[in-house]
Amino acid sequence: MAATYQVVHLDDMQDVLKADKGWKAVACSAKEHVFEWAVPSRDGVVIRVYTSIHKNTSVGRRKGGDAIRVCAVNTKTDRGLVKSRRVHRTQGWRDNLKSRVMDTLTTAKERTR
Repeated sequence: MAATYQVVHLDDMQDVLKADKGWKAVACSAKEHVFEWAVPSRDGVVIRVYTSIHKNTSVGRRKGGDAIRVCAVNTKTDRGLVKSRRVHRTQGWRDNLKSRVMDTLTTAKERTR
């Protein structure tokens, strides 16, 4: 069965990437909302989520337009550490996003020992 596209709004993303859990919006992209979470005990290492949600409309791009991307970055050296698989905006995207974040966090910790 084919996956069904879901519209993702900024509010939906904020429900997953909660500010009270340490997620914050960052201005590193002119077109889309980006969220970042500082990895504890790894100075300068952050997990970033590029949401594919347009800044002007607060709505995710159209079907097939883009996917949600998760990566780990060392902000002190401005180098990428981990690039994870895309998260498609389909049913179950929330669980898939959480899984990608956790996988990225684990790999980032391994690479920054």
